[in-house]
Amino acid sequence: MKKKNYCFRFKQFSVKHEVSSMHVGVDAVLLGAWTRYPSHGKILDVGTGCGVIALIAAQLSGDCQITAIDIDENSIREANENFEMSPWRNRVKGIQTDFSQFAVETDEKFNLIISNPPYFDSGGDAGLSARMRARHQDVLSPFSLICYGKRLLEPGGVIAMILPVEFESRIDAAADENGMRIIRRCRMRGNANSSPKRLLVEMAEKDCSLTASDVAENQESEELIIENSRGDYTDEYVKLCKELYLRF
Repeated sequence: MKKKNYCFRFKQFSVKHEVSSMHVGVDAVLLGAWTRYPSHGKILDVGTGCGVIALIAAQLSGDCQITAIDIDENSIREANENFEMSPWRNRVKGIQTDFSQFAVETDEKFNLIISNPPYFDSGGDAGLSARMRARHQDVLSPFSLICYGKRLLEPGGVIAMILPVEFESRIDAAADENGMRIIRRCRMRGNANSSPKRLLVEMAEKDCSLTASDVAENQESEELIIENSRGDYTDEYVKLCKELYLRF
């Protein structure tokens, strides 16, 4: 039997994902590639898993300092190993902590908070694997990400996340209830004939000062289709991910 390869190679870095709660996946790479990054300042990656989003952020964000947090010990250990092997070892650090606790205890403020949060909407189960627990809302809720994340933002700071498209109305409501507004959104389809599968959003405080370029003119119009047919990627997807994937 062929041994499974637990190292994913990108153009500028590699990621081991053998023991972390969340492995390299399309959602994480898509969010990392789609998000707009500040050229300087601080970025927080919440629920980092193996650290892939933090490393994408390091590559695409100029000279930002990046903090990656996860409640899972194995994840942070593996993420820090990946950070140390990367070209940005001096700009990225991993911390094992619960997000809500971190939000209450830290004095740091961030220009961007980015997360591929859990979205299984069911009760707790001690028998779940670490990967399942990482996707479980008892560990990190998309809605707690908004509530606690707001207090960690610098003025004009942004929260970016990816979710199932079915969560759209709930995320809109949660943002509004917490004094936030969606400034950019994108619905992702696997192919032109499939229904939207994922929703990517950027949100900021309602009363913060943003330039016209920060807010999408027509939030409803942004859409991304990944494939024309099996293995034939759309030009838009290739353009989005060409700085990352070896295949592009």
